[in-house]
Amino acid sequence: MLTLTGSLRRHRAISSIIVSTTSASPFHTLNDLYEKAVQEFPNQKLIGTKNKDTNTFEWITYDEFGKVTQNLKHKLHQEGFKNGDKLAIISNNSKEWAITAYAGYALGMPVVPLYPNQKKEEWDYIINDSDAKIVFAQTDEVRSGLNGIPSLSNIPVVNFENTDSNSNESFSSWCEDITIINDIENNIMPQNVASLIYTSGTTGKPKGVMLTHENICSNILSVAKLFGDRIDSDTVTLSILPWAHVYGQTMELHSM
Repeated sequence: MLTLTGSLRRHRAISSIIVSTTSASPFHTLNDLYEKAVQEFPNQKLIGTKNKDTNTFEWITYDEFGKVTQNLKHKLHQEGFKNGDKLAIISNNSKEWAITAYAGYALGMPVVPLYPNQKKEEWDYIINDSDAKIVFAQTDEVRSGLNGIPSLSNIPVVNFENTDSNSNESFSSWCEDITIINDIENNIMPQNVASLIYTSGTTGKPKGVMLTHENICSNILSVAKLFGDRIDSDTVTLSILPWAHVYGQTMELHSM
């Protein structure tokens, strides 16, 4: 499942994926998990974001999520990004956050999550220290805050709020429908780094902790076994924990 701040999510019911497979582990990477979920629950609602004007939730299905994620993955590949390049996200929880992260996982790009309310100096340090090759920003305000940061002088920035199809900073332009002739073979391995999560830096400079696909998938399987039949495809959850934090990312983004 995906759980978002200000939005709801239907559960993917990972337990059903576990039960339906004969292998010891149904998935070994986050890309495996994403592909299995889209295949098994294509028409099921995944993420619901509240429209403040209508006071209703607007949903995206697993199939829709999968198609947009594929588009972004191929756009990243076309722009020259490759396995091992770091991808930074400065955003609160959102469907765009999830799409960007899973496009990165599928391409073998470790995801570096940051908080929108961090200081510019912290953004600069983490982007530089992680050697991020591209940054995705949640809002126009965050994008403006990135202006003048030395580490971004030669790094492209994509803005979730920018809807100008003619702008290379527009998230929608990076997710436009494209004709996929051959999928990208990246041979993502369980031991590959999936995410680089930085500590708070309260006792010094923030330190990046490398989490492999195997690390995260092991925790996901443990969560699925813990909840068991108490969560199914009709369950709806509300996201509270930030996905820039390892607990929020593991429990809410990947496990539910």
